Amino acid sequence: MAPRRRGLVDALDGGDQRAVMRWLAMGALLATAAHADPWADRWGSFLGSAELPAVMAQYRVLDALDGIEDKEEGCAQYGASLRRARDAQPFSPALQLAMVRCAVGEKARTEALALLGAQRAFLLREGRGQSVLRPVLVATESDAAALVEGAGWTPLYGRYKVGAPGGSLPFIAIFLDERGQEKQLYFDFLRVWQRLDRDQPDARFPAYLAALSAQFLRGAEGVRNPAAELANISARLGDGKLELLDASVAIERLALDGYPPAAFEMLPLCLVAQDTACLKSARALVAPLAERGLSEAHLVLALAFDADGDKRAASKHIDHAAKRLGQAQANLAYAQLAFSLGERGRTPLARQCLERAARANLADAAFLQAQLAKPNRQRNWLERAAKAGSPAAAAQLALNAWRAKNAQQARRWMKTAADAGDPAGLALMALVAEVGSNQVVPDLDRAYRYFLRAADAGNAGAMRRLGRAFARGELGRSVDVVEAEGWYLSASVRGNQTAALALGELYLDGHEGLRGSVQDGLRIIEELAGGGLVAARLRLASVLIERNGDGDAERGLKLLVELADEGQAAASFRLGQIAEFGQAGQAADATLARAHYQRAATAGHAAARDYLARALYDGRGGPRDRAAALRWWTQAADAGWRPAANSLAWVQCSSRDPAVRDPQAGTRRISDVLGVDRNANYQDTLAACLAASGLLDQAIETQREAIAQAMEATDISDSQRADFERRLASYLAGEAWEEE
Repeated sequence: MAPRRRGLVDALDGGDQRAVMRWLAMGALLATAAHADPWADRWGSFLGSAELPAVMAQYRVLDALDGIEDKEEGCAQYGASLRRARDAQPFSPALQLAMVRCAVGEKARTEALALLGAQRAFLLREGRGQSVLRPVLVATESDAAALVEGAGWTPLYGRYKVGAPGGSLPFIAIFLDERGQEKQLYFDFLRVWQRLDRDQPDARFPAYLAALSAQFLRGAEGVRNPAAELANISARLGDGKLELLDASVAIERLALDGYPPAAFEMLPLCLVAQDTACLKSARALVAPLAERGLSEAHLVLALAFDADGDKRAASKHIDHAAKRLGQAQANLAYAQLAFSLGERGRTPLARQCLERAARANLADAAFLQAQLAKPNRQRNWLERAAKAGSPAAAAQLALNAWRAKNAQQARRWMKTAADAGDPAGLALMALVAEVGSNQVVPDLDRAYRYFLRAADAGNAGAMRRLGRAFARGELGRSVDVVEAEGWYLSASVRGNQTAALALGELYLDGHEGLRGSVQDGLRIIEELAGGGLVAARLRLASVLIERNGDGDAERGLKLLVELADEGQAAASFRLGQIAEFGQAGQAADATLARAHYQRAATAGHAAARDYLARALYDGRGGPRDRAAALRWWTQAADAGWRPAANSLAWVQCSSRDPAVRDPQAGTRRISDVLGVDRNANYQDTLAACLAASGLLDQAIETQREAIAQAMEATDISDSQRADFERRLASYLAGEAWEEE
């Protein structure tokens, strides 16, 4: 062991970064083999018990060390504090690298370096850092810098990625590896902050992470963190809170202060704005960075030359970038940059670069090529992308296979996507686990766990499904409106309007313990309705009619008429109910109600078909037509509308009309309904059918069950319960129940 330790010390003292890296790798291998499980256990314990303020306070010792020029003096003065800080935050590469630098003696240095290597191996486990889906989880930018430096790589610059899945703000560190190739690692500080911020009751929800990101960006102004400032400018530009040229001016200031990514961002903005002066300044800022060999500088210059129609000069700069990235990767990077400009960026050169990168089997290139390909070529590119490692391509193949009812192939691709952490792949796995298939038994607990993973990865649909699960007590969960609020809000932040509407509904119900109020619910629905969401306009109309304040009912009716004229069947159905029952200050009008129901039923509205059939059967609002009523009920029942199936079964079992009466058919239909929903009304219908078939003993038993259920049900009136009792008396007297 002594010769190995001597080589390590010599490498440290001599500044031989490659030698240091070799020793680190050896230490990482040894330490990881010895401590794989303990590292994972410590990580779980750290996330479960550490507090965010206490963890962040540990980094102050690094500032103190940096403030002392003499390294030995600083280490002597703050060595004990450094050890305590590292013990409190054992997953900080910055603190551990400082321990390496302050270590005294061969043994101490060897142990510190081995621990640094083991720490790095743990943080980079399972491909962490290779994509935004699997970032390295550390707490600060200094940790990201230390992990790169401690590996013997040469840091170039870093930047934040705005608009990443899940609402977080990943940090991308760009560096030169030991072979001089440009590489990058993805880090995520805010996810660590989220898990450690135990004082916030909502910290577990993605909405909190999004709010944390927004707060971080707002705080970037004036703190002299150029990466955060640039991200803030990009976010404001994306939200429409900043004009293009104003953004370019703010970005230019950062570029003039020496922050390279600002110059890289400025040039494309100037191209989009088509501002000659802006473009001239941007080129002047990028040119020195290209001379330094930075690949991104060459790529944005290629973009400018390509826009000028100088394909030769553009290609030359792409080739320069290839010296650092490799040719295929440079082609892909240029294509992605060019295509980010929209249609104007889809030049022949950009398309050529994309195709070359795709044919070199770069996963992201093949996936982008699939999105642009003609339908008959899309599947081939998707399969190439998925086999090359694109989770998004695997998820798309899974969805396509599922739609084509190829369950086996769908499961194979969705597992591939889910194992890679793809949000869509995880959500698909959750859906399959929930509904099952010919070869998969529904598993609600497994579905819930997959929905949680998909939501954490940023899938807004999964967030909404979790909200509904807690709002309605689905997926094996108990009703918890506070939990539902958190998930609905999280999905809303990600732009899911259906979740936002559900959140508004939750607030309108007036549940206690929620942060939002009834007024918040009305505001949300009004905003969604103002944005044109049909479901929100329908709900707003209902809310206005229910409130029935000054002008509310009139406004609600007007909104319903507008929607009905637009062809919205639900609006026509609601107008039918208003006319039938004389709601919203309107006089009851059976003829008008029937006309509204007819319009909605013809458009395919299931409930309207049921209501129209009732009107036709009884002759309300027009002539009686029982044959037509049976046809409408059958259509609605066959489409899965259980109330219509119940209505149809009821008349088949209770009617005296021989053209209608069919107890056997009614029994079959209502039995199918009860296989899905065993409510008291359906039990009451089954009892009538059994009695009509002469099975009085079974009818009596079934009716007693219906009465017992009705006593517990909140949606059954006293008059309905009395009807249940009268029918039971009829069966006990040996008579079936008949109606005209």
